[in-house]
Amino acid sequence: MLTPSLMQSMSLQHLLAAAHAEIDPLTSTPLEHELLRRLDDMAKYETLIDSAIDNEAVTVDMLDVLDHFCFADGEDLRKALQLHVVLERNDIRNPDALQALIDASTEVRAMADDLTDTATSIHAIFNRLAFPASTPEPATATEE
Repeated sequence: MLTPSLMQSMSLQHLLAAAHAEIDPLTSTPLEHELLRRLDDMAKYETLIDSAIDNEAVTVDMLDVLDHFCFADGEDLRKALQLHVVLERNDIRNPDALQALIDASTEVRAMADDLTDTATSIHAIFNRLAFPASTPEPATATEE
């Protein structure tokens, strides 16, 4: 049996291992199961943060950002950290810089669409000139 003083001295991982060993599916309450599940989630979150700090993948700025959000699981946190790293690598440090990049991307996409339309039109003209017999002539008002 674990004493309160022993439990207080244990690391979170050790405490969770002991809790999993002592929980009984037949006699434990739904509250105990839920608390253990949440402690497991907290341990995953703590492990992920520790690993990121050890690998120097987390900056102080990132931790400040994380203080403002609550992540449901480690995957959400991982995605947020990856997004932050991509933004940092591309020197996008504020919402205005990100919005300018999105606007530029939208303009380039519109120009590419226009170029595609132009290229398609030129291709059609070329086909009419190169292969006049295979291209049907448009009907005129007098032929109808």
